[in-house]
Amino acid sequence: MRQCDRVDGGCGRGATGLDPTDAGGGDDTIFGGNSDVSPTDGDDIIDGGTGSGEDGDESNDLYKKALKLNPKNPEAHYGLAVIREKLFKDAPGAESELRAALAINPRYSQAHDKLGEVLEKSFGKNGDAKQSYQLAIDTDPKNALARYHLGMLLWQKFHDTKQIGRASCRERVSSPV
Repeated sequence: MRQCDRVDGGCGRGATGLDPTDAGGGDDTIFGGNSDVSPTDGDDIIDGGTGSGEDGDESNDLYKKALKLNPKNPEAHYGLAVIREKLFKDAPGAESELRAALAINPRYSQAHDKLGEVLEKSFGKNGDAKQSYQLAIDTDPKNALARYHLGMLLWQKFHDTKQIGRASCRERVSSPV
């Protein structure tokens, strides 16, 4: 990557001074050329921004613009999924974007993890969520978040089973024979 020509280092990447329009060349670059979209646009919204509708709409538009530049960009699909799930409470839309990201890159560990989270929390599909978490771990064994989500899902299943077992024991003990 070439250094930014601006003295203040403000080339869309903050103080790093790296030029986001130089993505290494080739047809598979997402933000190549003189596009007004940079790879970091919208990161503040996803990474704990205000969550206001206006900011979410802007980020949503930026990711859609990135997809117009390169429809095979799994990160843009992932970004749209996060926005749809967190800001717009659109779980079906989030699931669709995550599946699109995984169709492009089946080894996208974060997308597998996020899909598991959406399936578990929004749809109650714990079996499918478990499979997604496991795929995230299989593709990236260091994905701590996927390990956490899988562990919490299994703990909840164990906890629920334990409670059901206690209830049936109480019924057997309290019922006359």
